[in-house]
Amino acid sequence: MSEERLRAIRIEPLAEQHFEGFARLMETSGTGCYCRYWHFAGDKNAWLAKMAFTPEENRDEQRRALSENDGTARGLVAIVDDEIIGWLKIAPRRTLDKLVRLGPYRRAEIPSGDVHGIACLFVREDFRRRGVGADLVRAAADYSRSIGADFVEAFPRKLDTAVADEQLMLGVSTMFDRAGFVREGGEDSFPLLRKALK
Repeated sequence: MSEERLRAIRIEPLAEQHFEGFARLMETSGTGCYCRYWHFAGDKNAWLAKMAFTPEENRDEQRRALSENDGTARGLVAIVDDEIIGWLKIAPRRTLDKLVRLGPYRRAEIPSGDVHGIACLFVREDFRRRGVGADLVRAAADYSRSIGADFVEAFPRKLDTAVADEQLMLGVSTMFDRAGFVREGGEDSFPLLRKALK
């Protein structure tokens, strides 16, 4: 991939006209998730079965949420040559109960105001380690501010041990550090980072 082509990257809020490209990007992950995991009420086994046997339900749920302007479908897409090659999910914290109840984050103090969380960061494999994720993270604060958020939170991994790419679905802490996020809780390997927007 040429550097010139990569410099032509655009970051835009996910909209209905992006959906087919978004779906193709999700399909490259091989999971059938379509970024609906944090909103799924069942247990892990039910989720794995849904991804394996009825992934189209997740795709249709995301499409419906997007068309209804449901906050659970919000996020940013990275586009190169009209091809979606990256995704960053930003949803209201109140819709991410499954995430914020995880052990490392359970005891964190929640600020008053409208808090949104970055709940997924995914870049197509052939574009990884080229700054696309960092571009999405930098754009996240402005986007969150534009939809009325007072704070945006992130739940990345700290790379203090070797981890596989699939374990980095919430990003890497250094990306958020460079974008002005500050640690407000969590654990050493699983920090909760926050940025005030107002």
